[in-house]
Amino acid sequence: MFTGYAPKHMLCAKGCPFGTPARCAELHWVRSFITGLVLSELLTTMTEKAKKKRTEKPTTAKLTRLVSFRLAESDHAAYLQKVEASGRKPSAFFRECVLTNKTQVIARHKASVEKERLIFIFNKTSNNLNQLAYRANAEYRAGIISGSTYTRILDALETLAHEMKDVIRNAD
Repeated sequence: MFTGYAPKHMLCAKGCPFGTPARCAELHWVRSFITGLVLSELLTTMTEKAKKKRTEKPTTAKLTRLVSFRLAESDHAAYLQKVEASGRKPSAFFRECVLTNKTQVIARHKASVEKERLIFIFNKTSNNLNQLAYRANAEYRAGIISGSTYTRILDALETLAHEMKDVIRNAD
């Protein structure tokens, strides 16, 4: 490949860029010819590089799906230690662990339909319990109810919450 360039002017002492006018015309033709060769060579190499770029496709699939999860501080520190020990980026480390099955998955026991229904109802009920506790607190601070009434209401609400949790634990 020709790596040089064709000079635009070859100055000489007489003022004509290439010496005599006849020599000037001859060298002008040579300069044009060389410039054409250089440009054609450049275009050829550029198109070859462009073809290589277009035809060479990556062998791996594009990573388009995002997977994320949350960790406690202590678990995150342990995760980062393992990532650092592997010498990989966190996403590459996690991908390798999951896809090469280096993990041990412990499946959770699926709740029965009755237990799921109980949880749904108790979630609704716990919202009502919170509203009752808020109202009791507001009325106690306003002086509408006495301290003993206030503590009895809170004790009853706590007892209801514990009973609901026991029912859910013993549902299955």
